[in-house]
Amino acid sequence: MKRSKILLFVCLFLLTGCGRLNDMNEIATTPAPVVVGQGQTAPGERPESGREDETEPELQIGEIVIDYEPERKPVKVKGIYISAYVAGTPSMVDTLLEEIDKTEINTLVIDLKDDFGRVSCEVDSPLIQELGSVRVHIQDMEGLMNKLRERDIYALRHHQRKRQYRKTRGKRIMKRSKILLFVCLFLLTGCGRLNDMNEIATTPAPVVVGQGQTAPGERPESGREDETEPELQIGEIVIDYEPERKPVKVKGIYISAYVAGTPSMVDTLLEEIDKTEINTLVIDLKDDFGRVSCEVDSPLIQELGSVRVHIQDMEGLMNKLRERDIYAIARIPAFRDAWLGTVRPEWCVQYADGSVFTDKDGNSWVNPYREEAWDYLVEIGIQAKKLGFQEVQFDYVRFCTESSMEDVVFREEDTRGRSRTDVICEFMEYAYRKLREQGLFVSADVFGAIINSDVNANAVGQIYGELAKHVDYISPMIYPSHYGDGYYGIDYPDMHPYETITAALQASRKEIYFARDGQEHIAIVRPWLQDFTASWLMHYIPYGADQVREQIQATYDAGYDEWLLWDASCRYDWDGLLSPEEAKAEADWIAQSRAALPESTFVADTVGEAPTETAQPSAGAQYTGLEAGPPVPTGSAGPTVGAYMGED
Repeated sequence: MKRSKILLFVCLFLLTGCGRLNDMNEIATTPAPVVVGQGQTAPGERPESGREDETEPELQIGEIVIDYEPERKPVKVKGIYISAYVAGTPSMVDTLLEEIDKTEINTLVIDLKDDFGRVSCEVDSPLIQELGSVRVHIQDMEGLMNKLRERDIYALRHHQRKRQYRKTRGKRIMKRSKILLFVCLFLLTGCGRLNDMNEIATTPAPVVVGQGQTAPGERPESGREDETEPELQIGEIVIDYEPERKPVKVKGIYISAYVAGTPSMVDTLLEEIDKTEINTLVIDLKDDFGRVSCEVDSPLIQELGSVRVHIQDMEGLMNKLRERDIYAIARIPAFRDAWLGTVRPEWCVQYADGSVFTDKDGNSWVNPYREEAWDYLVEIGIQAKKLGFQEVQFDYVRFCTESSMEDVVFREEDTRGRSRTDVICEFMEYAYRKLREQGLFVSADVFGAIINSDVNANAVGQIYGELAKHVDYISPMIYPSHYGDGYYGIDYPDMHPYETITAALQASRKEIYFARDGQEHIAIVRPWLQDFTASWLMHYIPYGADQVREQIQATYDAGYDEWLLWDASCRYDWDGLLSPEEAKAEADWIAQSRAALPESTFVADTVGEAPTETAQPSAGAQYTGLEAGPPVPTGSAGPTVGAYMGED
């Protein structure tokens, strides 16, 4: 507005001369133009007989539009974000406001349009109603706004088109300013200079420079680098900031919440870890029954009563891990959740009569189509960050696979035409985006059997290659005991740990190879390996140090660098692990071995920036007994580990 008035003033000054300046107040302060039709006169103007329709062409400098903009009072924002679900739950809002009253927070950012394009409350808009965009999360928006006004809380409505709108508005103002500037230059320089205007009118975009910097071709004025022109600030500029994430080559073990909450057991574990190559602990933050294992500062989790304290001193535990430079991963079982079946049955998988489905162990399962549960799982992940974890690992990120699932019902208003694999991928995409913004790495555990089986993938809702696009790390649970007799052509997989891990990771490389096409991001593969004896099988062997080492060697020979060991009892075979010094020497040898391989035959597992180094098979990887096949696109000399044996 201010710029437009200044340019208009210059135009009229040039047209009328200095003697007319005294009359300018009337023009400059006119609140809005008077639009007159043909044959009409503006107020105060006398029509000249027979000349009502005539105009003065020399005064037609273009349409003059004076915007009227309601007064806007700026606020110095100190705010927090809340989802539409939270905003639509009065008890949660009241709890939040009680906390806000005690703090410096003066702003709430609320989803008016959620990340899936749904408007979160009823609105009086024919267009929105025609599109059917409303999905009511906030039943009483007026009541919510009244609560905020009573506390003088500034409300920001968060929606996906925010930046595009600001950009469009800025373009309109720029266009208007350019028209007025054109008129000024025309009057000042004459028609002969019009040929030079292309340079001005076609300027591609403004150059954004930081504080203390200058735009190309501009000389800084001494002592004025920090000055700004407030009148040019036409809107809020939002700059995304993503916290730095430092990747770690993980060699880890799992410990339960019970073990993590028992200081003497933790100390014993840490003594063993100090002697070995282990650098990571995967810890239950949410257990297999849906209970959060320590106190957290979350109104949502507190409302649901999900906390069952196993780890009394989480801060002390995190301090011990930091002192040893141990990477901490928070394990969060996602959709198997007995607790939510009690406190939020409407979120859970149900039969046609509305009763909650339970598996053979009596556990209910969250319905992945109920997006309210997504925010709950993400909230647990956000709490993991506050507690000091560097990564969140989702387990049970799938549907239950028991035969009794044939009798459950998924409502059309929830599924909206989406398959099981569709909704699992959507959840992981949503959770990954939200948690990455917090500075967390995100990983997912998946069935090993989905790697090369569409039937298994559709049953559990996991497509290996697709999920790999929405996480930093994907961890197939390729325990040899979990494969049936004859799988991968191996008579009894549990009795052949090296061959089974080799075959599974070879299949993994094939899937990742095709999933990578056209992708800027693909996950690093970090398999779960077996450190327990599957005595329930008819054909098994006791697992100890040798079997653990064989699986780790198969992982390296397949071209991968990271792995996790699982034993539900948390009793690990430490003799199967190397010392820190031995592990370093081994890593150096592997790097030299891989460097000796022909580059032209290697297809990287990742494109662009990756959390860790790209995997590559080791030279001399053991032959797995697979038949020779066509030329190998993935890497090693001959049909060795990691080779794709399919057709060209």
